[in-house]
Amino acid sequence: MSSVVANGGNVGWASAGPRTRHRDVLAAHGASLRPDADGRSYLQSVPDGQPGRWNTDLAAFAHDLPVVHPGTALDVPAYLARIGLDAAPVADLAGLQRLQLAHLVSIPFENLDIATGRPMSLALPALQAKILGARRGGFCYELNGLFAELLRVLGFRVTLLAAETWSPEAMRWGRPFDHLVLRVDLDRPYLVDVGFGDSFREPLPLAAGAEQSDPTGGVFQLTRDDGRWLLAKRASDDEPGSPLFRFDDVPHVLDDFAEACRWQQESSTFFTRHRVVELLTPGGRRVLFDNRYLTREGVERGERTVAEAEVPDLLRERFGLEIQG
Repeated sequence: MSSVVANGGNVGWASAGPRTRHRDVLAAHGASLRPDADGRSYLQSVPDGQPGRWNTDLAAFAHDLPVVHPGTALDVPAYLARIGLDAAPVADLAGLQRLQLAHLVSIPFENLDIATGRPMSLALPALQAKILGARRGGFCYELNGLFAELLRVLGFRVTLLAAETWSPEAMRWGRPFDHLVLRVDLDRPYLVDVGFGDSFREPLPLAAGAEQSDPTGGVFQLTRDDGRWLLAKRASDDEPGSPLFRFDDVPHVLDDFAEACRWQQESSTFFTRHRVVELLTPGGRRVLFDNRYLTREGVERGERTVAEAEVPDLLRERFGLEIQG
């Protein structure tokens, strides 16, 4: 696995891995690689000689890196139809807002393949076959990975970022690459996420102090501490926010998340032990957690226990999922 890491004034790959596919991209941006004593390769220079400037150099560099495996075309008409859009919106903030919300209310966050032992792949053909062809959902690597490719094809500048999620039960942060989020650069950078479940509905300005109200209650808030971003959600103005995930500005490619994706499928005590399906609605959200079906519509809450025999019908009628086998 390779990952791009900030290292003082330099930028480099954190571990040995498939680096040669990036060399042409680096050369196109006037950058060069040099090896260190541990056999790792570091970016020696970037176009304007200021390697610490993420907003120009690294954003341009990351934008040209492949999000998914090259050589396979994304089926844009099928993707737009899957999220209920007749045509692609303009690549501006209004278009990004429309795409994110349409995605969240059409394609559920779900881990049903993990629960049933089906192997998952981050290759573009597999993602398209599952999410577009079989009209399934997925979890962060799948949903944000495929959405990033759609955004890029439509003309957006998008970068993949790695996050760590907060576990309120264990009271600790998760593993590196625990979550995949997106940065989209327009007039300013925005945080975009269609793969977290209980998440913000519109692009959130990537700026300390940015906030967004949730129609089901609470406010998402973004802060910056010790060089890292922190997304939290507070129930009211009088309460501190509960951490959701934290991340930094280091750009990645989707292959960098492959090891974490395998770990989530095989070793995660949460995903391997629980069934989770979540879909936003225009004014709320629906959640199936194991055999508990929860609904939120504005400030209204509902919950009931679902018999296992009811689950296929519930998935089809309330989440739009038809699970085969």
